[in-house]
Amino acid sequence: MQRVYQLTLDDPDWTPERLQNKLGLTGEQVSQALGTMAELGLLEPCPPAPSGMAARAAEAAVVSLMREQKNALAVRAAELQRTSAALDTLASQFLSLRNPRPGDTRVDVVVGEAEVTSLLRDATSVAYHEVQIVNMDVQGRDYDPDFCRSWHRRLLGNGIAVRGVYRSSMARSMQSCNRLRALQRDGVEIRLTPTAPIGIMTFDHFLTVAEVPSLNGDMAVLAIHGHALTGLFRQIFEHCWTMSAALETGPVESPAGEMLTEQQKTVVRMLAAGMKDETIARNLGISQRTLRRLITELMDLLESTSRFQAGVRATARGWVPAADSDPDPIPATDPGTDPVPAAELL
Repeated sequence: MQRVYQLTLDDPDWTPERLQNKLGLTGEQVSQALGTMAELGLLEPCPPAPSGMAARAAEAAVVSLMREQKNALAVRAAELQRTSAALDTLASQFLSLRNPRPGDTRVDVVVGEAEVTSLLRDATSVAYHEVQIVNMDVQGRDYDPDFCRSWHRRLLGNGIAVRGVYRSSMARSMQSCNRLRALQRDGVEIRLTPTAPIGIMTFDHFLTVAEVPSLNGDMAVLAIHGHALTGLFRQIFEHCWTMSAALETGPVESPAGEMLTEQQKTVVRMLAAGMKDETIARNLGISQRTLRRLITELMDLLESTSRFQAGVRATARGWVPAADSDPDPIPATDPGTDPVPAAELL
């Protein structure tokens, strides 16, 4: 190769054929030598030259290689810095979420749609075995709808089991039932129960997310970290799972008034009496956000898109009792009473 390199320096008009003839080498030998020279940076493109290449001084090749290596090292150093920062974030925020020290228990109050969704997104990304759900509908949330529609697919795609127990009333609404069946088709195991005293999600043994009454009108949950309490909530889930029934695959029938829960019946009567949302929530001892959810469930049961339409359908089905036959009349002196037509009750 040294002879080939020296001749390319001495003869700027060299060609592979001339190198073969002058040095008595085969075409393969010359090709291999030129290839090695190119790798070492001893050749550079030169369109005017007969061969299209020109030889470079060894000193220039050394400087060029050193510059390339320096640039490559700078790029690599930047990548290592970004990786180090990412590892610090994972170690400080997520590993503690998934693997708390034995005996560690922490309960955080998370307020707001954005913050709750961020919590669920982070927990979804580090789950590794099973997610259990009792009456929490992530799909029905408006914040970050792309995540809310696909969170379960991310889990299932990673080989993580997902089981959910939901109130039977959801299966009596076309919209809610279709949502449950879509989850079921995707691979989520679904069962139904007449009552669900609490809305929770457990992520393996490291986190439980539990719904609580809204704070100042904002959505709120408890983020319960730790094996001990999460293990307790997992036992609650297993009890609900054992006592629940499979989601039927047949058509959804229109709901009947007698299928309403007592709380839903009370809400219907109070709305029919003209009570405002704030007063109803106070009388029932629930937040206005919970009341709005109950009203939404009633609208789902009636397959209505507005309160007015739901009111018309509730009246037609006899869900709104006549004033003289109301078994639980609302006191007329209630300061929150504001009579409205029954058709506008929802």
